[in-house]
Amino acid sequence: MYDDELKVFLEALPDYFEHLKNNPDCMLARIYGVFKVKMEDIVPVNLLLMANTIRCESSSAIKNVFDLKGSVINRDIKATKGLKNTSTLKDMNLQRIKKEN
Repeated sequence: MYDDELKVFLEALPDYFEHLKNNPDCMLARIYGVFKVKMEDIVPVNLLLMANTIRCESSSAIKNVFDLKGSVINRDIKATKGLKNTSTLKDMNLQRIKKEN
């Protein structure tokens, strides 16, 4: 997360928190914190710590798991045959699945 993205997130934080408070069953990921990681000779990065949004007891109830970034660049898992239903797919996989169904 870049500093300008962090600024936008922090500006939206009160509305985000209010939405989660008013909609406890909402599927938005719960963000627990934002941390700046600084290491010697490396540009500092901001990281979001988020809750897992999967709330079911059994992986058999899961159809697909996605890591969505809102991009199409390098956002495709080519070999999806034989993957477990809990394998993480990406943006282009979601588009393809939605088109097929």
